[in-house]
Amino acid sequence: MFLRFAAACLCGVLWAQASRPAPQALFEQAASALQRGDLAEAEKLFAAFVAGQPRHVGGLGNLGVVYSRQGLPAKAAEVWERALKLAPGDPGLRTNLGLAYLRLEEYGRARMALEPVRTPQGRELFASAQLYGGDAVGALRTLAPLADSPGVLYLRAVAELKTGRKAEAATTFDRLVAGALDPDQVA
Repeated sequence: MFLRFAAACLCGVLWAQASRPAPQALFEQAASALQRGDLAEAEKLFAAFVAGQPRHVGGLGNLGVVYSRQGLPAKAAEVWERALKLAPGDPGLRTNLGLAYLRLEEYGRARMALEPVRTPQGRELFASAQLYGGDAVGALRTLAPLADSPGVLYLRAVAELKTGRKAEAATTFDRLVAGALDPDQVA
């Protein structure tokens, strides 16, 4: 009797394992769903993957991306915080987390996430967190070495206005507008 019970349990366990996709296959299915824009399916699959692989940084990171694309920055931030504990130096995670906190208007937390990121995008987002968090002077210091992209010019002009540098702000806004216009449109 005991042997029949043990054999039935073993068969049940083996069947359950065989009916579930392997973790790598599950991750690939989730990534495919995300790539084709099926966010509901991607969420379901990445959540299942993370449930079985709770320390997988890529699974957590992608689940955060799904939440972010669904317009759920608080859920995305929560998942990216978990991932960041596993990979504290990851600039992509820090950038995504900082962006989520900017969307939530949590500028102090955005600054903490973005401060160590040295990519141009990370520095621009860090300057945004500084500026909207009330540190226009710090934002100007952060923006100074960055190339003049439209985002950098806009932030620089706003920071100049906030620090009372109206003439510099006008010049920066002129550069922003001139760069946005087609040369054939300028008279």
